[in-house]
Amino acid sequence: DNLIMISTVISDLGGVLLFSKDKSYKGKLNPVYKEELKKEGFDFFNFFELNNELLEYYASLKEKGVKLYIITEGIIQNDPKIKDDLYKVFDKIYSSGEIGLTKKEVGLYEGILQGLGIEPSDAMYIDDNRDNLGAAQELGIKTILFKNTEGLKEEIQNSHI
Repeated sequence: DNLIMISTVISDLGGVLLFSKDKSYKGKLNPVYKEELKKEGFDFFNFFELNNELLEYYASLKEKGVKLYIITEGIIQNDPKIKDDLYKVFDKIYSSGEIGLTKKEVGLYEGILQGLGIEPSDAMYIDDNRDNLGAAQELGIKTILFKNTEGLKEEIQNSHI
């Protein structure tokens, strides 16, 4: 039986797990977050919403022993309104901005996996931006382009996780 078993899922945050409440907005979430955070009476959930269905699905994978991580770009993941919910499910959250590499650089994934002691062939990376998948693929990580939650769940299940 030579099925490749994936033991680790690395997920993007914005556009996969976190969305703008404004469905017409297609830009990055961190610049909006930083701007709104400055305003008095800022309420996180007036602007953003978690993909709770996917968060629950990831939690079910964690119960099966899958290691879960997030790679994101900025600081939005540290907001008190979502931080605890994310850390209940994810073992660690990495910010490419804090690391100093972009998601388009192989070194980002290489450094994270080496630090965790995980082989690229044991990992899967999920992102809503096709441009961010290339570096992970180059390293030998299985990648999935996120389009919607149902499709992602199906692809993960078909990946023998």
